[in-house]
Amino acid sequence: MRHLDGIYTQRFNRAHNRDGPLFRGRYKAILIDAEEYFLSVGRYIHQNPVMAGVESDMDRYPWSSHRGYLYKSERPAWLSTQSVLSRFGRLREYQGFMHSEVEKEVADFYKGPYQRPILGDRDFTEWVKERLGDRARVEEEKPESRKVFGLGVEEIARATARVYGGKRTRHGPWRCISVGPWAGTSTAKSVGCWG
Repeated sequence: MRHLDGIYTQRFNRAHNRDGPLFRGRYKAILIDAEEYFLSVGRYIHQNPVMAGVESDMDRYPWSSHRGYLYKSERPAWLSTQSVLSRFGRLREYQGFMHSEVEKEVADFYKGPYQRPILGDRDFTEWVKERLGDRARVEEEKPESRKVFGLGVEEIARATARVYGGKRTRHGPWRCISVGPWAGTSTAKSVGCWG
């Protein structure tokens, strides 16, 4: 998914003479308890254009797989709808479910400041951790996966300079960390600047 995002972003930026990311944040894979949350997560995803104010009716939004569930003529060959639609007696039931309110627990899960890698109740989460064994502790063991919340700018600057071999400089009122052959000569090529 990350690779696909990178390729698409490059081509889009070239075609539209622009630079920078197209999507906020990075792609995240989340393990969900399929029995408990499978359909609810699908509903949350399909309702995103409406919740974001991009479209008033999710059935009309062309950039979602939701229309592929509703209309066979608009279903791409790669979209497998069986696992979702088989849980409903009729298409109208699917459509009614998708238009109903998203559960508070699912909405809170996606809107929180830190997204857990597992969506499920306590028993499901514990079951996953047991199955993964030592691999479940990856967050604690990898320094790059630790949260940086609570660190001050100075701490982050020192760590960045140490990791990238950069030097700390001043450019007018700005304190900067610069790396590479340009270190100290260009704020545009600095890793970071702050006032």
